[in-house]
Amino acid sequence: MNSEWRTVGLPAPLRRFVNILRRSPLLSVAFGGRPMEDAVARLYSHHIKQDDVVVEVGARMGDATRTLARISKQVYSFEPSKSSFLVLKATTSMRRNVDVYNLALGDRSGDAFLYKDRSFSGVASLKRLSDVNYVSQEKVAVRTLDEISFGLLPTALIVDCEGSENEVLKGGRRLLPNLRRVLVETHVLSDGSSTLDSVREELTRLFPIVQTDKVGNEYWVVAER
Repeated sequence: MNSEWRTVGLPAPLRRFVNILRRSPLLSVAFGGRPMEDAVARLYSHHIKQDDVVVEVGARMGDATRTLARISKQVYSFEPSKSSFLVLKATTSMRRNVDVYNLALGDRSGDAFLYKDRSFSGVASLKRLSDVNYVSQEKVAVRTLDEISFGLLPTALIVDCEGSENEVLKGGRRLLPNLRRVLVETHVLSDGSSTLDSVREELTRLFPIVQTDKVGNEYWVVAER
């Protein structure tokens, strides 16, 4: 359920109070609903295998992370937003097969500003997306996939990073040839352009099987070998 729907019909003062509460990470989970769609859960269950070691880029508050932990061998999850990361860390701390990183991933190392939307929905991005109302920024550290040392060799990559998917792929060009499969959610940026074609082009260079699936309201590119 979308977080805005829960306040429909409430008096204006109560709506404002709920929106203030939603800015608290733990309370936002209750007010904001589950950030992971059933269609995305089915996509993951179809493609991710029990022996997969998954790198998840854009974990938000960890709903997808917990799903991946149940269906795979190991999950390495990245979330740059400090408030989302606190919830991610708290809700996965008892899972021995999950490691979490408070980092953004891109095509080069450094610092960047993360744009955040009005409510604590977990929507945050290094690039501005279409139809998202951004109201704040947060300075975050950026690294590349190829710089990260993983305890187990990854076999699968899931990218849901709100517009920076091409930069993530370019930063993992040494890692990608070793993967069995890659799942990337594409997005429409604030200038109206889409990352769909460029993601397909990048993955087609490396994988023999590349397909596009509409999952919920978004288009995903799935590459496998």
